[in-house]
Amino acid sequence: MKTILYIVLILVIIALGLATYYFLWYKPAAPTTGQGGNPPPTAGNAPKEQPPSYSQVTPTSTPQAAKFGVVAPNQTINYFVDQQNNAYLVQPDGQIVKISAGGQAATLSSSQINKLTGADFSYDGQKIIVTFGGDQQNPQSSIFDIASRSWQPLPPGLISTVWSPSSYNIAYLTQKNDVATLYMLDASSTKAKPQQLLSLHAQDLLLKWSSPNQILLSQKSSALVNSSVWSFDVKKRTLSLIIDDQLGLDSIWSAGGQEALVFNSGFGKRGGSLELTNNKGETLHNLTFLTLPSKCVFAPAAAEGSSTPPSTLYCAIPRDVQKLKLANLPDDYEKMAIFTTDDFYSVDLNSGDMTAVFNDQNQNLDASSLKIFNQTLFFINRYDQKIYAISLK
Repeated sequence: MKTILYIVLILVIIALGLATYYFLWYKPAAPTTGQGGNPPPTAGNAPKEQPPSYSQVTPTSTPQAAKFGVVAPNQTINYFVDQQNNAYLVQPDGQIVKISAGGQAATLSSSQINKLTGADFSYDGQKIIVTFGGDQQNPQSSIFDIASRSWQPLPPGLISTVWSPSSYNIAYLTQKNDVATLYMLDASSTKAKPQQLLSLHAQDLLLKWSSPNQILLSQKSSALVNSSVWSFDVKKRTLSLIIDDQLGLDSIWSAGGQEALVFNSGFGKRGGSLELTNNKGETLHNLTFLTLPSKCVFAPAAAEGSSTPPSTLYCAIPRDVQKLKLANLPDDYEKMAIFTTDDFYSVDLNSGDMTAVFNDQNQNLDASSLKIFNQTLFFINRYDQKIYAISLK
């Protein structure tokens, strides 16, 4: 009897030993989901200059139907979205395409344009100025009419053409030696003659038409030189200085031209700062975040029933702010020497409060050409040159 008990005891001890050995050496690994999983992407490990994969982005044919999505697979340099959610795109090859709200694509102009340098939509999106040519001192421009699908050539040598914010008038500059001359032309008529508005001794000027009676002239922005902004009154034909001699000076303006987001280069010509000014160049607020004006847009005037408060600014703000602080701005960004990974915020310009609009850590978006149509924020992603949409409803 004792012998049997000894044998049973020995077998129990052996079984316990085998179980312990298995637990210690062959225990299954802990799952990688939930709180014990891999950490989410951070600014430190986000892609830098190399375009990321976009396989995780699901296109949506109707931008408002989703919080976030790709509007169309087409690459574009500029775009417009009408009230019916039809998107009009100018591709880098010069072709003009319409993407309907249902997702159908139609080519409006199949003409391919070599060395396309810019495209600008009229206030209602029905006409497009397309600029092209390899000679920056003698560019070529034509107007495409969406309704008739026809082209209207413009005289050569027009520099920095821009549409009026409320009509089919265009303003442009011509340059002869160090004299720049400002003209206005009614593009609704092929028989219209240009009106000379102003001549001044200046070079490298750019135009912005901020309100029906205010055209802004500014020097090209660079961290290496000082720039200024002047305001030209179309009715009074007078020119006044708004902002004088600032490094890296760049700006965007609200509808009506009453407010501007102004960027200046920082100490040592690196980084920079942002401020809100009025149309007299007086500082209204200093902003605490850092981005570029090209990555922001003023909200349009609030429509009846809209939830968007007045004086709202939407900005794509880089997660890795240090990258901007170390760069020559805006030069490095415009030369594609740096790319950013952005999150999107709304800024109440009265209180300074910031609210996150879209900050998905799985998306890598370098936003430019921000526009707001139909309570939706649209932008071009510099990584793939496609248009993306974020619903603001």
